[in-house]
Amino acid sequence: MDDNEKKCLTILEIMLADMRTADSLYAPTDFWGVGVKRIVNEIREKGLSSFRSHRSANSLFVPLYSWLLYRNHQELIDPLLAWLDTLPYRKAGSHLANVLTGRANALADYRVFRAADSTDPPMLSESSESNAGQPIEHFNFNSCNYSLSFLNYLKGLVFLKKHLRPGTIKRTLEIGGGFGTLGEIMLKADDKSLYVDVDLPPVAAVATYYLREVFGEAAVLGYDQTREWKHIDIDKIPASCRAVILCPWQLPKLHGKIDLFANFISFQEMEPDIVQNYIKLVQDHEPEYVLLRNLKEGKRKKTSPDTLGVKEPVLLNEMISWFNQYKNVVSDTVSFGELKIDNFHSEITVLTKK
Repeated sequence: MDDNEKKCLTILEIMLADMRTADSLYAPTDFWGVGVKRIVNEIREKGLSSFRSHRSANSLFVPLYSWLLYRNHQELIDPLLAWLDTLPYRKAGSHLANVLTGRANALADYRVFRAADSTDPPMLSESSESNAGQPIEHFNFNSCNYSLSFLNYLKGLVFLKKHLRPGTIKRTLEIGGGFGTLGEIMLKADDKSLYVDVDLPPVAAVATYYLREVFGEAAVLGYDQTREWKHIDIDKIPASCRAVILCPWQLPKLHGKIDLFANFISFQEMEPDIVQNYIKLVQDHEPEYVLLRNLKEGKRKKTSPDTLGVKEPVLLNEMISWFNQYKNVVSDTVSFGELKIDNFHSEITVLTKK
């Protein structure tokens, strides 16, 4: 276990201890109350160096293209696919393998990203994802690595560029940033930019670990360094710091203007009053642009204490109404979002100031 992993495991325990006394507006809701336990238990058992292969992570914040059926029975399916390729059906096994492994969907997303990208900032064409965290799924196109999380953000960003042609984005704030994918993209696109991620433990500790693996420890300001700060002023963040990882109860202490606010799905994993409070705090930072990814139909309702779900689904129209200083520029489900077989469709939305 290296020094970064040891430090981030210590940070995780500090976060978890502080979360016990946090205001309920910044504590895990029903959805993450179940998820936190699963993720923490696996991290404590296996560490952080391989977090992208943890079963709990893959089900909650490290999404995969591949079919669960294939991952669970690969040793049985691969010989069958190889046998199909010996038959005179034009590589039927390879075609099925592209579907089951997720390569076909990844390539479709990559094509949307590349077709819609432009030379406007942020510069994304050479974006390539790090191998930190030992991902079990990476697809290589044009000598760059991509995962489902990486391509989801890239599609969202080119959607923003396509409709608003934003100027240089120097400061990005995200609530619920997962393991730090958006931060990796934005900081690689512009080495003078700053990424602020607000998330619950244990995911905030994972993002700290991941971004430090990618950019170095000095570039990422961790929770252990800011937990005693009464004010977290974006204007006074040291120039050497490129990312700041905060826990939700620190958000009221954050001050300063941002250029872009992003939330991908996590608002819908919360209850309405929690989301409304976060949006109020975000608007205080006067972002020029708001980029949202949500399920058009909302998250599933909770059916029992031990299942993932929400008490009351939050829908896009509600979020837009709470962003009362902003207007909806455009939303998309077909090209930049995703039409899903389970009828919980992914939607990308861009807001700008009224």
